[in-house]
Amino acid sequence: MSTTATSATSGIKVSLFNQDQWEKFYPQTEMILTRNKGRQLFPLLNYILKGLDPDSVYAVFLHFERVDNYKYEFSCNKWEKKQSGNEIPPIEMKQHIHGWRNGSHWMNGPVSFKHVKLTNDPDNTKVDSVYVQSMHKHLPVISILKTGDTVKEEFRLGLTEFIGVTSYQNTRICSLKIELNPHATGFKATGGHNKVSEEKNKRRGVKRPAREQPYQFSLSEMQAAPQVVNQYSAPALLNEENQMGMYPMQMAPGIPGTKHTFNSQGFSNNYTYQQQNQMMINMVPWYPMNMPMGPWQGMHMYPGMAPNMVPRMPLTSYPQNWQYPQGSMAPWNGGT
Repeated sequence: MSTTATSATSGIKVSLFNQDQWEKFYPQTEMILTRNKGRQLFPLLNYILKGLDPDSVYAVFLHFERVDNYKYEFSCNKWEKKQSGNEIPPIEMKQHIHGWRNGSHWMNGPVSFKHVKLTNDPDNTKVDSVYVQSMHKHLPVISILKTGDTVKEEFRLGLTEFIGVTSYQNTRICSLKIELNPHATGFKATGGHNKVSEEKNKRRGVKRPAREQPYQFSLSEMQAAPQVVNQYSAPALLNEENQMGMYPMQMAPGIPGTKHTFNSQGFSNNYTYQQQNQMMINMVPWYPMNMPMGPWQGMHMYPGMAPNMVPRMPLTSYPQNWQYPQGSMAPWNGGT
């Protein structure tokens, strides 16, 4: 396992800036491959370059080469050779995004290829993606070309060897990546991406309360309320039908079911809210307003009534009870 590489001709020396991370994964390092976007390597390929001429101009390149001609499988907690490998694809070399720079620039700090992503799609032509075969062993190779030279100098560090996978096979490697990779916070026990910061919560504002729903009488409340009837009608029995769809509202004057008398115009002289509310005991679910409703056509909507709805009353029980304002309503026609 090599951790540094030195050119015998130029004296250029290449080593890893993050060697301690690579040592934790070696020799069973796995790198995830994806088809569309590609996946960034972790640990990153961060190199330290020394021995360059500070005033000369250089370009730095990266490519991946197959280590052998075998396809691997993970068995009994280790990688083993399974069969002959697939055909070796042509080398795809990526130049560092800083382009051509003098030697002092390259030696000033780590040279990182964090922009390079691995894909298992041979047809992926994105600039930052490199095709790598799944279940094969690969080695990153860094090349340095000086202006005026025609041949690149190549440097290989055995510590960076890895096997390409579409999902992690070794649970220890997966745990190490979650622990060391700062971008894997979503998989950590602390929550990471699943936790919303307190500052973000403040920016989201206060949730609006849900719209208040009309109060619905319970069966016990309806049974406890006293029934008030007039001299003509008997109290309606509570049953499963007329216990549903009840909403409190102020009844229109002149509706039967009270012990009050009506004047010559058919209107009640005294109709208290309590007595109006007690009338809800005799009421059942609603009819749409667009139905032929006879005397209910043109009825004024009161608090608690749903839009386009009017109460349905027993039609055949008390037809003689209904009192109508003269000249403004017609008898109920039964919806026909």
